[in-house]
Amino acid sequence: MTFRGSVGCNWRYPEFNDLASMGWNDTVSSAQGISCPITLWEHKDFRGAHQTYYGYNAYVGDGMNDKASSISFDVR
Repeated sequence: MTFRGSVGCNWRYPEFNDLASMGWNDTVSSAQGISCPITLWEHKDFRGAHQTYYGYNAYVGDGMNDKASSISFDVR
């Protein structure tokens, strides 16, 4: 699945604040920020533990694997 934002970087899109609503809660294992880094958040509404990723990451690491509940896009 690809998540895209239309406004640009440094934005927390409301539609990505709860991945459970899309059937993707706690299932993310890889991440790719094409035009801006992305941050995976452990809980919905951009709360809890989080990790920011740059470029392509085939594996997000044990700390966030299958734990993300929201996603934000960040400034480089």
